[in-house]
Amino acid sequence: MKYVVLVVLLTSCSGANGGTTSDTEVLRLNHVQAKGTHNSYHVEPPEVLDPSFGYTHAPLDVQLSEQGVRQFELDVHLRQDEGFEVFHIPLIDEETTCRKLVDCLGVVKAWSDQNPSHMPIMIWLEPKDEDADFLDDTLVPIFGHYDELEAEILSVFPAGRILTPDDVRKDYATLPEAIAAEGWPTLGALRGKVLFSSSDFPAPVSSRDYWFDIPEGNPAQCNPVYGSDPCSPNDIENLP
Repeated sequence: MKYVVLVVLLTSCSGANGGTTSDTEVLRLNHVQAKGTHNSYHVEPPEVLDPSFGYTHAPLDVQLSEQGVRQFELDVHLRQDEGFEVFHIPLIDEETTCRKLVDCLGVVKAWSDQNPSHMPIMIWLEPKDEDADFLDDTLVPIFGHYDELEAEILSVFPAGRILTPDDVRKDYATLPEAIAAEGWPTLGALRGKVLFSSSDFPAPVSSRDYWFDIPEGNPAQCNPVYGSDPCSPNDIENLP
């Protein structure tokens, strides 16, 4: 199933002196909604075994340049000795515009390099190893390989181009404490950057712990990043 999130059009804000202040100096990350796509890589398979498989997305850079998309969702699988791949379901719905995760990220980065003042791009990574990867015995569980996942992300995007939990948390004990005290970063400060997050709530706790604990230096954020202890899906409505 595919979906998009509506775009909120941003306008300039008036400063206290009656002049105009750039919206990106005033508006923050939590003030904007962005158009996004689900299964952003998806290509309709030659044989459509389920009606929900019957659609094709444009390549990621076309979505960015022509469709105004600023949020992607990528389903991630780990192939033994070959690294992370992006597709939906093994054997029955595998067609994709970018097979390797590093290639998908490379497409986004190339567009970002050419458009350095773009609004922040959110990339959701959904581990799909617990769905139907048993259909392909060369696919292995992702749990225990998160360091490799981080390494692949950082092989494409340098750390300075990624907004991380540490960037928001700074010296505060938790993300919520930091956000309550200082707010989210301004859009201006995030131009040209990307954010990574896991969207894998249904997975067993052993898989979720990595994201929820947010180890220091981790480029990805838990979902949501603004809950409590340090982030809980029960507090999704409590964004400061």
